[in-house]
Amino acid sequence: DRMIDYLMPMAEKDGSVEMKEILSSYTTESIASVAFGLETECLGHPDSPFRKVGKAVFEPPAWENIKNFIAISSETITNLFNLGFNSQETIDFFMGTVKDTMKYREEKNYERNDFFQLAMKIYKDNQMTFNEMAANCFVFFLAG
Repeated sequence: DRMIDYLMPMAEKDGSVEMKEILSSYTTESIASVAFGLETECLGHPDSPFRKVGKAVFEPPAWENIKNFIAISSETITNLFNLGFNSQETIDFFMGTVKDTMKYREEKNYERNDFFQLAMKIYKDNQMTFNEMAANCFVFFLAG
C-alpha cells in the first residue's frame, strides 16, 4: 500500500520514473519487516539508515572495491592490514540494530514469527554467539 501511495503521483505525471532506487527501497523495507519486524520507511527516504547500509554494501566506492580485491587476493595482506569486506560503520550499524531489536523484544516480551525470533531462540539456547547471530541477520538482509 505504501508503494502504491508513493508511485501514484508519479504515474499521474508524464515522463519516466527511475525504478532502481524505488525498488531497492521497497525491497529493503520488505526484508526489514519480514526478517526483523522493523518499520524502516525507506521508500521515499534514500538517506534512511537501512538504505545507506544497503548502498554501502551493494554500491561501494571504487577504493572499497580495490580493498576487497586485495582482501580476496592475498590472505597475508588481509591479515597484516586487518582488512574486512564491510566498513566499520556498516558493522556497527548492524550490530547495534540486532542488539537494540533483541533488547526491545526482551523488555516488551514481544514475539513475532520471523527470522529474528528464530535467531534469538538459537542464541538463547547457546547454539550460536551474538556475533554469529548478527552475522546471520546481516546475510539474511543481503540475500533479500
